[in-house]
Amino acid sequence: MALYEEIVIHVFDENRKVNKDFTCEKTLLLSQMKYFEQYLQDAQSLEDIDISVHCDIKIFEWLMKYLKEPHDPALDLKNVISILISSDFLGM
Repeated sequence: MALYEEIVIHVFDENRKVNKDFTCEKTLLLSQMKYFEQYLQDAQSLEDIDISVHCDIKIFEWLMKYLKEPHDPALDLKNVISILISSDFLGM
């Protein structure tokens, strides 16, 4: 198994009718987004992994920035509730 495995997460934003792919290192997802833990641990190889999420693109983008640089993204009154709800759902 490779030490650094990039996982692609396909995000579908139904309100904006936009799709966007995000990449994240597997061990980071396992440690920071418990929602994906069972799915990622059961996969035999990267080819077996196909993650799709229905979420607001801007909120998921914020969460991914937070995973990679916890002090970088700023919370504000416009996004704090959505971020808290999504982060709770994803087990962060």
